[in-house]
Amino acid sequence: MARPPRPGPRTDDWQSGHWPYTMPSPEAKEGGQSLWELWHSEKQRLDAAFAPTRPSEAAPLAGAPVAASAEPEPEPDPQPEPEPDPDLARARRLSADLLMTVARRNNRVCPREVPWTRLYESLGGRRFEDLQPPPGDGVWPNLSFLEKRVRFREHMLWAQRHGRLRQVALFVQGLAEGDWVHVGEE
Repeated sequence: MARPPRPGPRTDDWQSGHWPYTMPSPEAKEGGQSLWELWHSEKQRLDAAFAPTRPSEAAPLAGAPVAASAEPEPEPDPQPEPEPDPDLARARRLSADLLMTVARRNNRVCPREVPWTRLYESLGGRRFEDLQPPPGDGVWPNLSFLEKRVRFREHMLWAQRHGRLRQVALFVQGLAEGDWVHVGEE
């Protein structure tokens, strides 16, 4: 019987200084935009998209001055009738988005706790499971301005789904500026 050949001394490739595989290397490109430049351009784009809140031309402020026209204005009646809010005059197009635009004027976040609770009660909130109550005393100080605004928006969306948006619009229009929480207030 023949014996199998004896293996010689074993040498691994990594011990002999030769590695059989090639290591990947990054591709270097000359010129063009670097990642840093791309980041800066994207940051500028996002900063412009999320600029500070400003009044919108889509829903003009009630009582805001209108551009001067060449025609003289007629003299006012001794007892003028109160004009409806422009947003309410467009009631057929009233939406939660439009109402939220009105509510965000002057960096408003949401109504203060007491007026918001009055709105909740007037909507019959306790009778509906899908309408959450406004944040209470225990939660209110722990919420950010964005969280409060989102909760108020949820009330507007609820009102839109249930045909009560006009009631919320009248509520928003009737609030004094002091009845609102503003961005930056404590």
